[in-house]
Amino acid sequence: MRRIGFNRHKLLPWMALSLLGFTLAGLAEPRPSEGLQPPNIVIILADDLGFADINAYAERATGVPAEKQFYATPHIDRLAVDGLSFYQAYATHLCSPSRASLLTGKNAARIGFMTATPHLARSWHSYGMDPPAGYLPHDAVYWGDAIETPQALLNGSTLLALPAGQAEDHGRDELTIAEALTDYRSAFIGKWHLGGHGAEGYQPHDQGFETISFFDAGASPYFDWRERWNQQEDVYPERSQSRLYWGDSGEDRGEPYLTDELTAQAIHFIRSHQQDNPQEPFLLFLSHFAPHTPLEAKQEDIALFENKPTRGWNGHHDPVYAAMVKSLDDSVGAIYQTLQEAGILEQTLIIFMSDNGGVSWVTRRGQELGHKPVTSNAPLKGGKAMHFDGGVRVPMILHWPKAIPQDQWSDVRVSICDLFPTLLQVAGRMPEGFYETIDGRSVVPLFNDPSNRDGGYARNTFYWHYPFNVA
Repeated sequence: MRRIGFNRHKLLPWMALSLLGFTLAGLAEPRPSEGLQPPNIVIILADDLGFADINAYAERATGVPAEKQFYATPHIDRLAVDGLSFYQAYATHLCSPSRASLLTGKNAARIGFMTATPHLARSWHSYGMDPPAGYLPHDAVYWGDAIETPQALLNGSTLLALPAGQAEDHGRDELTIAEALTDYRSAFIGKWHLGGHGAEGYQPHDQGFETISFFDAGASPYFDWRERWNQQEDVYPERSQSRLYWGDSGEDRGEPYLTDELTAQAIHFIRSHQQDNPQEPFLLFLSHFAPHTPLEAKQEDIALFENKPTRGWNGHHDPVYAAMVKSLDDSVGAIYQTLQEAGILEQTLIIFMSDNGGVSWVTRRGQELGHKPVTSNAPLKGGKAMHFDGGVRVPMILHWPKAIPQDQWSDVRVSICDLFPTLLQVAGRMPEGFYETIDGRSVVPLFNDPSNRDGGYARNTFYWHYPFNVA
């Protein structure tokens, strides 16, 4: 395991609070007599997976059954059949803001995450400069789209690192799920993209997680990625740190394809934890890069879709993208099977979600080259980086056999911010007055009341902010 770095001053106020007990009696009807213990938690977050990329969602939206669609997601569909699917779940428009919201329960713009950036986006910290008044060191010095049209406020700015209580954070310190669940063993695998592009003090192990593997970037190769993840020579020589904290590929599990390797690492974590300390609940955050670009997939999977008769349905045409979605679906199936074989599926809350909508557009340069959109979110309008539904409305499925009745759909509008308080409630860690500090609300009342007839889920206002033009 990688080293653990907790910010203890975040934890002490929580430890001093009088915490509410795990009062979910009646939650698991029709089995109200069974006492519910805090569950293990597995979060599987997809990257750029569109609303209609999942068969179950596409079928509900269009009426077309899975076998007549182009993509194939039987394992994710099984989660839907066995759990609670949210038909109007919302993330943010891009990956870093969504991740910040998921981890903290706050609206991303309130934290300062307006957009997602490649490592070319520089901060005052990466330049080794002191920020001007009103800015943090990890605010982007400038970030805007290279377009000729007028840009409001020079396209604004954005934060590149989630405040972690470091000296340069000027007193800001965001509490993450891993830091809040003090009696859980929390592990992180995969895409981070919240650490200032390799800044020291802002990586998963600085935010309460055991780091199994991670890469602090928006995208990664799917083959031959390890050298890049393990790079230590800083790409920003001006900043004052001894090495680059860009990533760590973790212990090699022998899989040449990234999605498979991250899955193998997750399986090893689950099995070893159950062998060494089965009484301790765990939180596993498996943050996949798939199906984000670059479009790279295993050849045997690509071959399954190249001549599939339904190719082109709903604008879904790319066999490489379809193969990447298949690998993601296979990952969900492998995690499900591992939990089942370990005898802990019943006592594990699985959350599957995407961080934003699919890429349903082509850049101007791509249009000139004759490229097509990689996927379509139809019947929703728009896609990634847009505030139309196609950009922010995503699949979200919760699966917990002991507490969530099977085969439920909820049309209640919920948000990625809601996962933080939901997990605190099911873990019995919800202190009084906590809602005054976050934007999300627990969706636990919807477990047995998916239509919200009783009004247990009281949130009805949602905000997005994106002060950038999109070319």
